[in-house]
Amino acid sequence: AAVRREWLTVGIRAVTGLGSVVFLVSAGLVITGVGIWVRFNGRDLLLFNLNNVTGIILMQLLKTVFGRERPPLPWLGTASSFSFPSGHTLMATVFYGFLSYWASRNKGMPGRRFWAVGLGCLPLLVGFSRVYLGVHYASDVLAGWAAGIAWVGVWIGRLSNSKID
Repeated sequence: AAVRREWLTVGIRAVTGLGSVVFLVSAGLVITGVGIWVRFNGRDLLLFNLNNVTGIILMQLLKTVFGRERPPLPWLGTASSFSFPSGHTLMATVFYGFLSYWASRNKGMPGRRFWAVGLGCLPLLVGFSRVYLGVHYASDVLAGWAAGIAWVGVWIGRLSNSKID
């Protein structure tokens, strides 16, 4: 049995929340609203939102196709979705990966390298949190990263065709 410290588990649950669809949709709406307010490139905002919405569809499709049950955890109760791939990890990779790339290309952004690296690390932390909490097998998280990287790559390819200063 894994040994967990309560103080660490509280922090890890906060990290895992950064990959929840509810949090990411809310954050995406805020980013879009601010982006409209400060007049970000409209095409970039559209691609950001298409990346996120289609990422959710991809996640649901993959979970349905594979239908893998979650690890047995008496304290978890009945899980509301399948385990493979990790949805939190996939969506964190899609969401933060896009923002990381966008920040790295935005020459006018103060601390852009810091933001690019920091945002790029969040999917790693979310993935590790899912295994630590025991709600996913490591292979679920690896698949979430792989699918997320592939998916965000599709949208970054489209973003690469737009000019960011």
